[in-house]
This record gives sequence, structure tokens and C-alpha cells, in this order.
Amino acid sequence: MRIHVQLCCLLLFAQYCAAQAGEPQPVKIVTLGDSITRGVRAGVKAEETFAVLLQKELRGRDVKADVVNVGIGGERTDQA
Repeated sequence: MRIHVQLCCLLLFAQYCAAQAGEPQPVKIVTLGDSITRGVRAGVKAEETFAVLLQKELRGRDVKADVVNVGIGGERTDQA
């Protein structure tokens, strides 16, 4: 449930930014996190990461955005 709320917030933000920019440049969204974010932890495939799912959802809604995954295994929030 939590990831769905975050996804909806990011979708709305991306749509807002794209509208404000007049659509000339894609919005850039950076995902920070640990090995789960990066997709290198056991049980989490690269194509199942939040960044990939968000990018697919944005493209499906015709929102011009680039999602960059900068997760690093072992990182903590205070190291972002």
C-alpha cells in the first residue's frame, strides 16, 4: 500500500512539473536507497525495482520523465 501512495505522489508531481515546463524537457526523478532500491538484493530483480516500475507507469501515462536509480547496497537514509 505504501509504495502505491508514493507512486501516486510521484506521478502527480511529475505531471505537474511537466506541465509547468511546457513539456520541452523530461522531468528527472532520482531514486535513493539501498540494495532493495538498486535491485541487487536477493529476491529483488532489477526489473522489479521502484525506479523501473515508476518509469513504466510514467511512460504508460505519457509523462515525459527519466527515472534514475542511484541506490547503493548497504546505504542508509542519512548517507543519501
